[in-house]
Amino acid sequence: MATLVGRQAKSRHMLEHIERLKAWQALDLPAGIERQVHQIYYACTQWRTLSSMVRDWLCHAKQRVLGGRRRTGF
Repeated sequence: MATLVGRQAKSRHMLEHIERLKAWQALDLPAGIERQVHQIYYACTQWRTLSSMVRDWLCHAKQRVLGGRRRTGF
């Protein structure tokens, strides 16, 4: 009985997956959009890394200018 339930669950998930694929196809997105989305995502992750590096650098520079005194906020 357990295998039957497992098969039913797998087939239900497969049908749900097929329905999601049909919904994506119905959007009729332009060809190659996945590459553009990936490039935008990659640029955002790079910007997040860069901005955290700049923020750290600015905090350290501020501490050097203030002589090591700590203040809250920037």
